[in-house]
Formats: sequence, C-alpha cells, structure tokens
Amino acid sequence: MHVQVRWMAVLRDRMGEAVTVVELPDGARVRDLRAYLEAWRPDLRLYWARVRWARADAYIDRDDEPLRDGEVLYAIPPVSGGL
Repeated sequence: MHVQVRWMAVLRDRMGEAVTVVELPDGARVRDLRAYLEAWRPDLRLYWARVRWARADAYIDRDDEPLRDGEVLYAIPPVSGGL
C-alpha cells in the first residue's frame, strides 16, 4: 500500500520536500507509519512522537487507526506563537 504524506510547517523544511510517498504493508496502521518514519529519519525522532496526523476529513487520534491505500495524510507538528 502507498500513502502520501504532506508535511506541514517546520516538517516541510526539515524533510526538504512538501510531499513524500511511503510504501507500507497492506493493513498498515498509523503506528506502522510512525515506526517507518522513526527508522527512516531518526534525526527527527523528537517530532515523530508529537506529530498530529490528519486525513482530508478529520484528525486521526489513535495509533491503531487503519490506513487506506492511496490515502493522503497530513503531518502536523506542534506549533506555538501568536500575537
């Protein structure tokens, strides 16, 4: 299965691209994507634990949430600031 990850905010800069296509085994879940990213980019491990995942229609709140082939996910790092 393939999922497209769109990097938001500082992750876009750290990844050096706006979108990454990730290949995962059929039946993969959010936790599998997180494990893949931790192995692929251990230099960003502080982000992976805090990333908020979203689909086009909702935030994903559980690591055991199943992923769908061809799905677009949004990786949203913690942000702060304001006026």
